Amino acid sequence: MYDGVNIVLLIGNWQLTLRKQPSILKKIRKTKLPRYAIAKKVYSGPGGGYLKLMTYVITQPCIGVKDASCVDVCPVDCIHPSQNEEGFDAAEQLYINPDECIDCGACEPACPVTAIFEESAVPTEWSKFIKINADFFKG
Repeated sequence: MYDGVNIVLLIGNWQLTLRKQPSILKKIRKTKLPRYAIAKKVYSGPGGGYLKLMTYVITQPCIGVKDASCVDVCPVDCIHPSQNEEGFDAAEQLYINPDECIDCGACEPACPVTAIFEESAVPTEWSKFIKINADFFKG
C-alpha cells in the first residue's frame, strides 16, 4: 500500500512503514519486473524501518577483465563505473551499487567470467568482495 508519502507493507499481523525513495521507485516503474520483491534484510533506526533487498556482488574474476556485458543488461544502471564514466580505465573491476540494485538478477548470467553472485551465494574465498563492493560507494 502506498499512501503518497510512505510505502506500507502488511505482513501477517505486522505493519512495516518504509520511507519513500523516489529514485528507486522511478527506476522500478521503468522496468518490466514484478511489482513485488522479497526483502532479505529489514533495518530499523531513528527514522523508522526500511527494507534492504539482497544485492548482487561482483567478485575476483572481474579484476582486469571489466567486460561490461552486465552494465548493458542492468535495467537500473547500478553497475559502475560504466565505460562512459570517469574512472572506468583506472578501476580494476566493476562494482554494483547496493543502494541502487533492485535484485533483478539480469547481470549474473550476462557475466562471461562468472564473477557476479547474489550476496548470500558469494563463494567463501571471495566473501571479502562484499565489503570491497560496498566500500567503493562510500564517500
